[in-house]
Amino acid sequence: MHPIDQDINSGEFHNVYVLYGDEAYLRRNYKKKLLKALVKGKDTMNFSTFTMNDVSTDKLIDLAETMPFFADKRIILCEECEYFTKSDEKLADYLKDFPETTIFIFTDVSLDKRTKTYKAVKDSALFIECKMPEERTLSIWAINKLKKEGKKIKATAWNEFYIRANESMDQMDTELDKLISYVGDRDEIERDDVRTVCVGQVEEKIFDMIRAISAKDSALAMRYYRGLLLNREEPFRILYMLESQFKQLLLVKNMHDRHYSNSEIASAAGIASYFVSKNLEVSQNFSEEEVLSFLNEAASLEGKSKSGLISAQNALEMLIMGHI
Repeated sequence: MHPIDQDINSGEFHNVYVLYGDEAYLRRNYKKKLLKALVKGKDTMNFSTFTMNDVSTDKLIDLAETMPFFADKRIILCEECEYFTKSDEKLADYLKDFPETTIFIFTDVSLDKRTKTYKAVKDSALFIECKMPEERTLSIWAINKLKKEGKKIKATAWNEFYIRANESMDQMDTELDKLISYVGDRDEIERDDVRTVCVGQVEEKIFDMIRAISAKDSALAMRYYRGLLLNREEPFRILYMLESQFKQLLLVKNMHDRHYSNSEIASAAGIASYFVSKNLEVSQNFSEEEVLSFLNEAASLEGKSKSGLISAQNALEMLIMGHI
C-alpha cells in the first residue's frame, strides 16, 4: 500500500508532507488524496494555500501557531514555494518544533537535500518522490482507467500507445480520454485507433509551434523549437514535419471553405475528426496566401540548406521568425 494511503487508512498523519518530482500528475493526485482526507468540505477556516507569488514565512508561522477552529487539524498547503530547493533558516528552525495540530503539505518539482529546510524535517516528514512510473505500473493504471469507462485495450494497441504517449502521465491521461471518445460504443481499443488518434509527442509539439506562429508569439514558438532541438530532433525532420502540417492545414481549410463535413475532411486528410477541429481553429489565423507563402519559403530554404548555402538550423529559424 502507498504510504499516503496507509496514513489515510490508519488516520495517523505526518505533520509534514513533501511531494516532489517532475511528474505533475502524481503530485496533483497525492495532494488531492491528502486534502480529501484532511479538509472537511469547504473548510476555509482551517485550510490555507500558498504559491511562490504570495507566500510569506512569517504568515505561515503565524497560521501554524493558530489553533484550528472546531477541527482537529489546521492544514497549510505550499505549492511550488521552493522551500526545499532554497534554504529558509526561519522556517527550518520552526519546523523542528511546531504544534501537533498543524499539518504542512509542500509540493515542488525538485528537492535539494542540502537545504536547511530539508535537514530540519528529514527524519519526521513523509517525502514522496513523484516520477514517471515503469511501463508495467503505467499499464495497470491505464487499464483501470479504461475499465471505469467500460473499455479495454489490446496488447498491440498498448505497445503503440506507450511509444507515442509516454512523455508524462498528463499526456497519457489526455490521450486515453481522446481514445475513449474516439472508439465510441466499441469496448476495445485497437492499434489502428491509437495510430489515428495519438499523433505522438513530436507531432503535438510541432502543432503547438504552429499555433504559436499563428498567434504571432515569437517567444513561445522559439521555445517549442528549442525544446525539439534539446530532444535531439534533427532540423531537417522538424522542417519536413512543419511542411507536412502546413499542407494538412491548407487542405483542411480549403475543404471547410467548400462546406465539406468534418468527417469528410478527416477521411481526405487521413486524420481523426478531433484534429480537424484543431486545424480549423488554427487556420482562422492564417489566410490561404500566408499558408502558401510559408510552404514556398520552406521549400526554398530546404533547397538552400541541402546545397550547403545555409545550415538547416538557420533555415528553420529564418522560416519561423519570418512568419510571425
